[in-house]
Amino acid sequence: QGSIIPITISVNDGVGFLFSETKNIIIGNPNLLFSDDAENGMLNWNTDRWGLSPMSFEGNFSFSDSPQGEYVGNWGISEMVLNNPLDFSDVSDGFLQIAVKWAIEDGWDWAQILGSVDNQNWISLEGEYMSNGSGQGVQALDEFGYDGESDWVIDNIPLIQFSGYNEVYLKFKISSDEYVTDDGIYIDNINIFTYNNISPSLGDV
Repeated sequence: QGSIIPITISVNDGVGFLFSETKNIIIGNPNLLFSDDAENGMLNWNTDRWGLSPMSFEGNFSFSDSPQGEYVGNWGISEMVLNNPLDFSDVSDGFLQIAVKWAIEDGWDWAQILGSVDNQNWISLEGEYMSNGSGQGVQALDEFGYDGESDWVIDNIPLIQFSGYNEVYLKFKISSDEYVTDDGIYIDNINIFTYNNISPSLGDV
């Protein structure tokens, strides 16, 4: 068994609060449920315009919303959806780990990762490097996503809310308002790790 444990570090100078930062610490040895490093193409995904890019973290390719240019504009949306749902029926906790790089209009556009248990109602997942929605452009206040600009980082996204469900759907989504566009997002080394439930056993009595 194991889990992702959030560790919060707060700094106070004795006069007033300065800042607080939370990092997710992975405890235990997880099982690898799903892995895709983009080297075998788009076989695991349904998409309208996402594709492979030579701008990779490792290997020859990564996934990109706009391999040949800038991301979709003018209130556009582009998605890459996992073909087959994941089985979390015997999972007590889990997380998605990706290598990710992006250049997206800060505070207005963003790229998101969403999960669902029915392939209809989607919830915004939160990674360590994501921003809280600004309420401007396409960014909803109660959701999370990548915006601004970053070189390659490894992000861990908790999936504990899907524990016990036998079908878990996953998608990557980029959306924009009607103004500025940029290079978009690159995703590599998509891994989903899980911790299984352990059934208690009776010892000698």
